[in-house]
Amino acid sequence: MDELPTSLELRRLGPADLEQVIAASPLFDGPARREWAELFLSRQGHHLVVAYLDGVAVGFASGSR
Repeated sequence: MDELPTSLELRRLGPADLEQVIAASPLFDGPARREWAELFLSRQGHHLVVAYLDGVAVGFASGSR
């Protein structure tokens, strides 16, 4: 029997987490562009949450208001 994942973590990413956004590129429609990610994360009202399963990025939600 395969082992089940043991750890699910949700992380709200901010301007200091640019490398994590770049590393999560496979989740997005295309590669994360550093300058766009930096701009998105630095704007007030923009949000990005990444889900990690056993330390591997597996999903995300983003939004702005």
